[in-house]
Amino acid sequence: MATSTQKPAHVLRCGGINATIWQNAGEYGPYFTVTFSRPVRDQAGAWRNFASFSLRDLDTIAFLTAKAKEWIAVNVRVTA
Repeated sequence: MATSTQKPAHVLRCGGINATIWQNAGEYGPYFTVTFSRPVRDQAGAWRNFASFSLRDLDTIAFLTAKAKEWIAVNVRVTA
């Protein structure tokens, strides 16, 4: 799980939605996870991230999922 001090490996953006790719250390080496969010300013002007999406957002989520998969495939080193 990502912590507030961990920097993302990569961030993809499309239509106001972010796909954040995190690199994690695992027992068998590094692996990646992806979180999706919609950054929005609250009334006080502070940025907040929401993780709920409407029906009209699902195509964007699907697009970002495909792009995140491509990025991970290019950047992960597969060892057999």
